[in-house]
Amino acid sequence: MAAYKILILMLGLSAGAMAAGSPAASAERVATAPWKVAGVALGMSPREVDLAMRAAGYTRAGSSTSRSWQGEVAFQARLLRGVTAPDVPEAVRYETFNKGEERISVEYAPGRTGPYVAKAVYQIRVAAMDAGAFQSALLTRYGPPTRRWDPELHYCSAGETHCDTRFPFYNPQLPSIEIFVTDGMYRTITLAEGRKARENRELAIRAEVDRLYPKKDKPTF
Repeated sequence: MAAYKILILMLGLSAGAMAAGSPAASAERVATAPWKVAGVALGMSPREVDLAMRAAGYTRAGSSTSRSWQGEVAFQARLLRGVTAPDVPEAVRYETFNKGEERISVEYAPGRTGPYVAKAVYQIRVAAMDAGAFQSALLTRYGPPTRRWDPELHYCSAGETHCDTRFPFYNPQLPSIEIFVTDGMYRTITLAEGRKARENRELAIRAEVDRLYPKKDKPTF
């Protein structure tokens, strides 16, 4: 029972969506969802994630960087146009946070105004919590899943057409939560933005390349 109460507190899965006024909200078509993992929501900035993790009692265990929005534009310009664009600083792409046997992994997407959360994964070791207690905590916080496959649970956005597909072919178009009650050595919750958000971001980056480096109307020979 104690472990059950601890999980409920630490997950902090709430029904509130990301505030419209947050720094990441103005980025191009950022996906949002009515779920959080330990206070982390889709679309949050690294600063907002840091505050949420501190509030939940987690400490940062590691981080890594990759291309920023500007870096992605420069990379696509080189790839599509053969243009040598100036190098730009990288931005945070991954962060991990620990609290005892619990772990939160956050993946950021590059946004025009800065990186924002595209995926958040919660893990707790199988030996640290029984499957029954884990499922009870999930059902109390989330309610009934949209689709249940033992030991897999799906919470899908309204309008999702890919919710009925089991792992490893599960690839939702819209924001969702995928849960494995037993995933090897861990019990896992994955909050992800979905395929449409990734595709929209790629289109936005290519549109920026077209804006900065428009195609030629005619050759100069």
